[in-house]
Amino acid sequence: MDSKIETAIKDIVHCKYIAQHFSHTYNQCSTIINSQGVSNIDEFQLPEPFSGNIDTAKILIISSNPSIDKNPILNEREKYPLYKWAESDVLNFFYDRFPYYINDNGCFLKNNGYYSSPIKYESSINARVSEILERRPIPGKDYCLTEIVHCKSQRQEGVKEAKDICTKLYLNKVFSLSNSKLIMIVGSHARNLFTKFFNIENVTIGKKIFGPLTIGNIDRMLLFIMHPAAFGGPRRLNIYLNKSEMEQIKDSIK
Repeated sequence: MDSKIETAIKDIVHCKYIAQHFSHTYNQCSTIINSQGVSNIDEFQLPEPFSGNIDTAKILIISSNPSIDKNPILNEREKYPLYKWAESDVLNFFYDRFPYYINDNGCFLKNNGYYSSPIKYESSINARVSEILERRPIPGKDYCLTEIVHCKSQRQEGVKEAKDICTKLYLNKVFSLSNSKLIMIVGSHARNLFTKFFNIENVTIGKKIFGPLTIGNIDRMLLFIMHPAAFGGPRRLNIYLNKSEMEQIKDSIK
């Protein structure tokens, strides 16, 4: 793993606003941090910098923020890094999350050593990427997952309050690691945050694809899709996009 990637992971997972919060200093991230319901920083589930080989993946997938597993049975929860984990384990987790902690069927490893049932979000992303590649994708290799806001919560709790800090500190840093020519932006929350940050919200109204846009010194195509949990509208790209748009997306990663 490149030292630049290691540094970025460390910066994001040890964000100063987490330590501030647990030192009883309220900040804009306190709502999303509080949503985990833990009082001890050692038990706090770390922010997700990204999941996969971000430097080599063909496609970068962006959502608003990562969801959190709050199963009341601790042993049944996702095996996921806590603040108390060793640094080497944290680094390996995020860069090599696939296929060790999320398998090829889109199931996450639980604390009890078994895998969960398939994750709807992961299964949907796999299906969309397979349409673009015209083959079954290799998660973590063909695509990498990341978020606008890195702390975990349910139903975007705390994202509104944390977005300004998180985007300012980390969004460009994440893009500087990625060589992907295609960015897939998932859901309306991510779309609104992403387009506002890059000051393109007015020119992307109603658009499903946009670009190329220079981000991190690389010209990239943007593909805006619905979130798997959203109601209405087609999910399959060959229905969602017209033939010309589909060819543009496929050509962007050739």
